[in-house]
Amino acid sequence: MGTPIGGTADEYLGVVLKKRGVPREKVNLLNVPPGNIVSALQGGSVEAIAIWEPFGSLIQAKVADAVLVARGGGNIGYYINMAVRNDLIEKSPELVERYVIGMAEATQYTRQHMDEAAEIATRWVAGLDVAVAKQALRHMTYDSRITPHTVAAWDENVKILLEQKKLKSALPWQQGIEPRFIEKVMKSHPQFFTDLKPAR
Repeated sequence: MGTPIGGTADEYLGVVLKKRGVPREKVNLLNVPPGNIVSALQGGSVEAIAIWEPFGSLIQAKVADAVLVARGGGNIGYYINMAVRNDLIEKSPELVERYVIGMAEATQYTRQHMDEAAEIATRWVAGLDVAVAKQALRHMTYDSRITPHTVAAWDENVKILLEQKKLKSALPWQQGIEPRFIEKVMKSHPQFFTDLKPAR
């Protein structure tokens, strides 16, 4: 099986295997970078892959006999975050806030202009055409809010990293998540969140 070892897809694979009662050591993993994942499956150097979007949709479009066996949430806490150093938060909180406003506006724009976002995505991912990008984007979430799900995802990831012995001790979410900026922006710029369902 091919996957970028050590990445999110590898983590996803490990959790899915565990849930299905398949020992990880029974799977022969090959470290395949995302850009090589399609050719690895097409060429037969791997029999299966674990990967994130848009590469999953790209495989479905390019590899005629590929079969999707699992996709979607409920397996790992996954989010893409934007990190800022603590000293910048302390020295320039207004800059951080402006950045968060920009993210809130950009994620809403993406939600409301998926076809345009798909076309833009093709400029950044080699071999990705617009039709595949349109398909892939519909499997992704564009929501800049920090919710209880974000905190739960942090805690779940810490638990996995502890099990894998990649962390020596638990890291509380307060050391890596700072909700005050997005909470302020949600009040000062509510128009960027009106199309989202309430977070539960």
